Amino acid sequence: MNLTLTNTGAVAVPVASTDEGGWVDALEPNVGYEVNRPNTSVIIIGNKPDVQEQLQQAASIMSELAKKLLTAIAGRKENVGDTPIVAETVSVDIRNNSSSDAVRVILGDGVTDVTVQHGAIQNCTAPGYLELRELGQAPQQGGTPD
Repeated sequence: MNLTLTNTGAVAVPVASTDEGGWVDALEPNVGYEVNRPNTSVIIIGNKPDVQEQLQQAASIMSELAKKLLTAIAGRKENVGDTPIVAETVSVDIRNNSSSDAVRVILGDGVTDVTVQHGAIQNCTAPGYLELRELGQAPQQGGTPD
């Protein structure tokens, strides 16, 4: 993928992928974050529950930043006590810098999505997380590559 991501929210959120051996970073507010990873076809921004478990399994080989992000996510949940967890809103401007492939953005509920065509910029806002899938590269949920 070749994208520029800008977190338009007020707090940093994790940006991660299990592709390319797994990687994670912090997406700071109002700072353009360049993703130029040709072998990454799926990116998660925010806290998608099933990806958190995958990242925890890989944390032993990941950077100290990954461990801090996972601890912060788990700490927010532990400090909530008996109060129901409300998904934080993730809001990101996505600029698709690819030469041809569109990016499908799944908006937190696993059902609603938008497509960001190559060369386009789209603001995407959702509770919990955004899942980015490069069309023509990533398998659809439960499917085979496009």
